[in-house]
Amino acid sequence: MGRLPITANISGHIYGPVEDVGNVLGEVGLKPVPSVVLTGEYDNKTVNLKATPGAADKFGLNSMMIHAFSPKKQPPGRAPTGTWKFQPEPGFTVNNGPLGQSAAFSGFTKPGLFVCILDSSSKNWVVYNANQ
Repeated sequence: MGRLPITANISGHIYGPVEDVGNVLGEVGLKPVPSVVLTGEYDNKTVNLKATPGAADKFGLNSMMIHAFSPKKQPPGRAPTGTWKFQPEPGFTVNNGPLGQSAAFSGFTKPGLFVCILDSSSKNWVVYNANQ
């Protein structure tokens, strides 16, 4: 299992995962910055989305991208063979669904590229696979 968080300090703002680098896809939150990029090698994964208090104060919207690869090295192109789920924390929605309900993605034909955007005013995460 490999994970590659990308972290940087740009003009005094930290870009990167909230948690320890060794557990970046356990619970994914946002520091007060507009973008985070993560990579996960899983066929099946539940990503727990967390809105870090104060993260949206400066920018209004927060986003992150997650590159999803199968841990298997053979073709077809390391596409995950199972399901990736995105679970919001209590009080939040994903893709304007019911409170607390996850969004699930499967049937990959190539690696996933999930874009996750938090609209803090509506407490809704917009999650989609940009690599379909």
